[in-house]
Amino acid sequence: MRLVGPSEKKPFEDLFEVYLLFLDETRGNMPFLIHPDESIKNNKEKMRPIKIHSVWWTDMEDQAVMDHIDLEYSNRTYLARKFLTLSKRSQHRIGTTFDNIETITIIFVLPSNLYIFGVDLLNKLTTNIITNFEGQLYKVIESEIAKEEIIKSDKIIETIKIGEKVKQKLKNLIVNTCKDFFSSVIKEDNKNSIELQKAISYFSLKGIDSSDERNSFSKIKVFEPKIGDNNNEFEIIVQNNSQKEYNNLSIKITYLKEFLETEIMNYPIDNWFPEEELLFISPIIPNVNEYHLFIEHNKNQCFSKKIDLNAFIKYN
Repeated sequence: MRLVGPSEKKPFEDLFEVYLLFLDETRGNMPFLIHPDESIKNNKEKMRPIKIHSVWWTDMEDQAVMDHIDLEYSNRTYLARKFLTLSKRSQHRIGTTFDNIETITIIFVLPSNLYIFGVDLLNKLTTNIITNFEGQLYKVIESEIAKEEIIKSDKIIETIKIGEKVKQKLKNLIVNTCKDFFSSVIKEDNKNSIELQKAISYFSLKGIDSSDERNSFSKIKVFEPKIGDNNNEFEIIVQNNSQKEYNNLSIKITYLKEFLETEIMNYPIDNWFPEEELLFISPIIPNVNEYHLFIEHNKNQCFSKKIDLNAFIKYN
């Protein structure tokens, strides 16, 4: 029997959420960017953790000591902090006489299993946004306010267009920052802590490939698995499609048990020649249908692939 599987989701899809909010003069803190789903801003249930977040009860002086504020809600962690940015938006803010400063709150949301990465990524996001969009965020805010106007003049339409362009660039920066960060941490050699092991296992559970597509290991081809006639093992063919010979490799097949990897096969390979196919046979663990293929080169993980036996359609 051969197996054909559906296309996999994009890496890191649905892994995180980002909220950017500004201080409205009359309504309080209002979102002007939500990634990935803007439509939830009108959903009271989904916005509830944002509304009750303890970051609203802190000021900039408090944050200088605490750096960030966390909220645990429904197995997700909401990390938040405030920062100031330049603004040309006309405003009359309560409690301040400055008209050229915008108070921005960023809330970064991760599954609680990935909390170990939260603070570093929140800081990196904040730094990148300030560095690349200092003095531009107000354009997005003006655009979001302009969208609420019932009658839209040519000037209002132009304001919306300008803000949307900045907003799209801002979203791209958020996605690229998170993607680059996650791509780097799942390749780290130091995985001694239980928290980091659980986080790496969570990535595997989500089917995220930790291989670097820019290097030669992107040439590796994993063929569709083949289930044995007795249904207690499956075969995997891995081919070196590059013109390079690899030495000192290790091929591992694992599965996840309580977010920790359990190894069921570890096969050393002294030499892997160009265009050579390698066949591996792995037992099927009862009630386990998701497995993970890892290739290590000189003891460093360089390629991974999720094998989901449940996602395939069998045919004879």
